[in-house]
Amino acid sequence: MDHARLFPHLLANAAPGHVMAVVSGDDPFEPAWQSDWHSFLGKWVPEVTGQHFDHGRWCDGMRSYLSYLDPRGSEDFLSEHRFEQSVEDFVSCQHSRDTFAPSKLGDRIATFDAELSELLRAYSNDGRLSFVVRTRIVWGEIKLI
Repeated sequence: MDHARLFPHLLANAAPGHVMAVVSGDDPFEPAWQSDWHSFLGKWVPEVTGQHFDHGRWCDGMRSYLSYLDPRGSEDFLSEHRFEQSVEDFVSCQHSRDTFAPSKLGDRIATFDAELSELLRAYSNDGRLSFVVRTRIVWGEIKLI
């Protein structure tokens, strides 16, 4: 999301004393394939965006909403049960992210899918991945920047 556009609009429509909650985290939390995944991103993010992939900087970018929020609290939740997802579904879900949208991958989409599928199959059981998800909720008041 473009936080610079979103938060001023939200603030203009917020009631005095409002509370804004931001929920994030739909990725596997510390999966067995994390190191290989970061290597994969290190190859594909620059190929698609022209920008170097830095996981730490990416994480900071995902939390950039904090500059628009006066946090009052936060909490992390780990899923009680492991999620299962087929390798094919996991790969397909990556195309819902702007970086790997079909329109941005173009004719490279088959190569992307094949490489990611091969990487994940090594960590799957009968073509199914099993992982935990961590979700974070942060709440507070929207502030002017």
